[in-house]
Amino acid sequence: MKTKISIITAFVITALLVLFSMYPASSSGYATKKIYCDDNGVYMAQYGESKLKVSQLIPVKTEYSFSFNNQLRTCCIYNKKAYVLVENPKIKNTCSLYIIKSASSYEEIILYNIDVNSSAMLSVDKSENIYVLNSKDKVQVYNKSGRQIFKHSPTFYYIIPFKGYTLASNNKGFYKLTSSSQTTLTNDNDETLIYKISENYIGDYGGNVYKVSNGFSKILNIGKYGFFNVAETKNYLVSFSGNTLYAYNKNSGAYVGKYNYDDVIYAISTFKNKIAVINQLPDGYRSEAVSQSKAFPDYKSDSNNASSGSLNIGAFKHNKKYIYADSGTTIAVFKNKINYDGYEISFGDRKSGKIRTNMQVKFSKGKTVLKYIFIVRGDVTGEGNVNSRDTNALFYHLLNTAELQGAFRLAGDLNNDGKISNADLVLCAQKI
Repeated sequence: MKTKISIITAFVITALLVLFSMYPASSSGYATKKIYCDDNGVYMAQYGESKLKVSQLIPVKTEYSFSFNNQLRTCCIYNKKAYVLVENPKIKNTCSLYIIKSASSYEEIILYNIDVNSSAMLSVDKSENIYVLNSKDKVQVYNKSGRQIFKHSPTFYYIIPFKGYTLASNNKGFYKLTSSSQTTLTNDNDETLIYKISENYIGDYGGNVYKVSNGFSKILNIGKYGFFNVAETKNYLVSFSGNTLYAYNKNSGAYVGKYNYDDVIYAISTFKNKIAVINQLPDGYRSEAVSQSKAFPDYKSDSNNASSGSLNIGAFKHNKKYIYADSGTTIAVFKNKINYDGYEISFGDRKSGKIRTNMQVKFSKGKTVLKYIFIVRGDVTGEGNVNSRDTNALFYHLLNTAELQGAFRLAGDLNNDGKISNADLVLCAQKI
């Protein structure tokens, strides 16, 4: 009977998924995403067509959205403000520059004698002068009142705010642009697309990392192509692939070690000597600031080494925060499969029964205390097994009716691809 019910449940859910797939999800309208980091925080700007969303991901999650009447061409974030360039079709060769401080505070400046297209770029310097990469790949400079005060004649392909000036790149090198001059910083670059790692390092799309100290010097190629895949900590440069962080010596570029993060990583950035790990979720983006001492083993503050001494939980998949158990695993079975000689073990207020999602296990030995949270794949209701209530919870999560959070969200990712999708719902139904 149980097998027949499971088959019927899976059939019904599959039929519903096919029905929903006939109606495509509405587009968010945000075709472009950019990340900006400084000592104020880590920000993401998402924009496209005439819509903009600005999110502060670190240290406090806040966001606001704007809609414009005309085509939004580009934007950047500098010193807690969003600078947004919007076409002004009423007057030829003009654009409106919006300087947005919050959802309710902004100002508009008109920039004249400017021609931009979809490849336009924007930067700001410490004096709040505006740098626009126009349709002819030239950089025009405007002051805060909108008057053009300089034009850089060489061809550039990318510009970003950096150390109070504008950093530009082309197929020959990097350049420091100011409101009245330009300086060649290096002629040694393989890629023209660049991003800021920190005040001390620049990265490019080819995986190269450049140290900024009395000029630019290439010190490392991490071999992973893309933006925002390197961050700086006190001693390391850190890159990522999938859900793994890799550390390199900041001076020599030598490989140091790796750290397995809990979720699939979308991007990383730098925030006050910490790694801002950014995850993409169905409803947006979240970020966590990971300290160097937590991530890498030569710093002793990380105590969750579950394979050292007389404590070994290697029979179960685990990381520094979570232990993964199969549906139906009991406390007795778990204790029998691990080695915890010399440690006291506790499961909150429970002494027996099934392991449940979000249940905590604590190992104690003198002053050493190790804590983990259990994840039971498919058990998104915290009951210790998988049943129709779990498939219902996943279904409502996918409909954005009731969102799963924390350990329950991880339990809902049955195929371990870093997100909850229709595929996870089908896998969950098959477990019933």
